[in-house]
Amino acid sequence: MSTTTPNSARKMFSDVGTKDSSLAEWTSEIRKLQSEVDREAEEESKRLQEEIARSRLERERRRQSNRRSGPTPADSSTFGSAMNSTVAPKDESPQDMLSVIEKQSNQSDALKKLIGSNNVVIDSPAALGSQRAPAKPGEQGTSLAAFIGGRATGPRLTKHAPQADVLTVTGNATSPVTTDIHIFYDVEVRAIVHRFKSKASGLVTTRVFGWRGRQAEVGPTEAKKLGELATRFGTSLHPCIQGSEPVELVRILGNVLITRQGPRAHWSRENTAMHCVRQVKDVIYIDQVEPERKNLCSAFAYVCTVLEAVYVFQGRGASPKEREQAVEYGKTLCAPDASPIEFEEDAEDEMFSMVLGAEEHARADFWRFRSVVDDCLVRLYRVHGPAQPKVQLLNEVAAECIDPSAVFVLDGTFELFVIVGAEARGQRTDIKTAISVAQQLAAQHATSQPFTPPVHVLILPSQVPLDVRVGHVRFMDDELLNGGETPEHMNLIPLQEALDHLRQTAWPKSSLDDPSFLPLGVAPDDVPAF
Repeated sequence: MSTTTPNSARKMFSDVGTKDSSLAEWTSEIRKLQSEVDREAEEESKRLQEEIARSRLERERRRQSNRRSGPTPADSSTFGSAMNSTVAPKDESPQDMLSVIEKQSNQSDALKKLIGSNNVVIDSPAALGSQRAPAKPGEQGTSLAAFIGGRATGPRLTKHAPQADVLTVTGNATSPVTTDIHIFYDVEVRAIVHRFKSKASGLVTTRVFGWRGRQAEVGPTEAKKLGELATRFGTSLHPCIQGSEPVELVRILGNVLITRQGPRAHWSRENTAMHCVRQVKDVIYIDQVEPERKNLCSAFAYVCTVLEAVYVFQGRGASPKEREQAVEYGKTLCAPDASPIEFEEDAEDEMFSMVLGAEEHARADFWRFRSVVDDCLVRLYRVHGPAQPKVQLLNEVAAECIDPSAVFVLDGTFELFVIVGAEARGQRTDIKTAISVAQQLAAQHATSQPFTPPVHVLILPSQVPLDVRVGHVRFMDDELLNGGETPEHMNLIPLQEALDHLRQTAWPKSSLDDPSFLPLGVAPDDVPAF
C-alpha cells in the first residue's frame, strides 16, 4: 500500500485572534512582532549601554578617590550601618554590584514607562544583596486561606511569597495586578515579569511570561505588547496557554495557581462552580471546571460551591497536599460563619450528587495508587521523522502540543497511550517506534508499582477516554484533538490488536468504508476507490 500522508484534516488558523489557535502559532506570531520591536529598541539599547559605561567609570573614579582619602568618622558609622542591613555577595566585585544596581534601576523605569503607572513596586537596589531573615522559633507559615484573602483558619502551610510583577494586557494598554496575582481568569491576557539573581553571573536576570486564557481574545496588538515588554527587559518572551503553565511559573507566583472562568469583575464565590485541586511536583493547580460529573476524577480533590454550601470531594487518589489545599481553598469560599462540608469519594453529600448528575465519572481503579507512588508525573513524547523517527520529551503536557501530523506517547504512569494524529495514520514507522517506546516505559513503571501499566492506541479522529480527558491532561477535550469537531466514535484499541493491525496488509472493504474510522496504519489516501 502507499503510505502517502494526506492533506491536513484539521482546520488551521493563522489569525492570532482566533480562540482555538495553537500554542505554536501564537508563539510564532509573538516572536515575529517581537523582532520588529527589537530593531526599534536597538538604538535605544546602545545609548543606554554607553550611559551605563560612563556612569560606571565615574563611580569607579569616586570610589578610588574615597579610598585614597579615607572615610571620616561619620562616614564610617554610616557605612557600618548600611552593612548591617545589606550583605553583598562574597564573590562580587564593587563593579559587578554597581552593574546589578544599574540594571535593576533600568528595569524599574522600563516597567513603569511601559504600563504608565507608578503603582508597580520594584525592589530597592539597596536590598539586592540582602539575605532573608531566618524564621523565628515557633513562627508559623501562612495558610492558603490567608494567602488568597479569605479567613486564616485551619491547618497552616508554609507558602512562598510571590516573586513577580503581573500585568493584564488589553489592546495596547497594560495595568498592574496588585492583589491575588496568582488568580488568573480565562478571558485575560497577562504578562508575568520575574526578576531573579543568576547563580552563574550573580546579576539580576529577568524572565517575561506571556499567558493567554482559553477564552481570551488575542489580536496582533496584544501580541506586540507582550513582545515589546520582553524586549524592554532585554529578554525573550515565554508564551503559555492556560493549561500548559510550567511549574517554574507557579513557583514564582507563590506555589499555587488558580484559574477561573469569566472576567474578574463578574466572578463571585456565590456562583455555582467546581474547582479541581491538582498537585504537580511541589506546586498546586486549582482549575475551575464545569460542575458536571464527567469533569470529576478519582485522582484529585475538588471544591464545589452550590448555593451557600461549599463541598470538598476527596478522591481516593488525592495526595495529602491536595486534600489539605482543597479544604483551605474551600474555606476562602465559605461565608464567615460557615465551614466546608468534606467527604470521601463514594460517600458524597446528597446535594452534591444531585447537582453533578448520575452519570459516571473518571474512576479507574488504578487511581488509588496515585497517592502512594513516588513519581506519577504525566509525560508527553513526540515521535516524528522520515526514515529514523526521533523521540522528543516535551516540556509541557497540554492538548495544544498534540500535532495532527505526528505520533505521540502519553505516559500516565498507570496507563500509556500512543496517540496517532489524524494526518499521521499512515506513518507506520513512527507508529511502530511509538509503540516500542510505550512498551519500554510500561516495563520501567512495573518495577515501582503493583502492576504493569497497559498500553492503548488512540487513533484520531476519535473521542477521548474520560480518564485521559480529566485525569492525565488539564483542559483536554474532544474538540481540541479533532480540529474543532467532536467525533461520534472512539477509535481506541489495545496493544495486541494494534500490533496485529500493523502486520496486516489486506483489509475487507467493510473496514475501509469510513475514512474517519480506519484501521491502525491506514491513511485515507491509502484506500483505493471502490
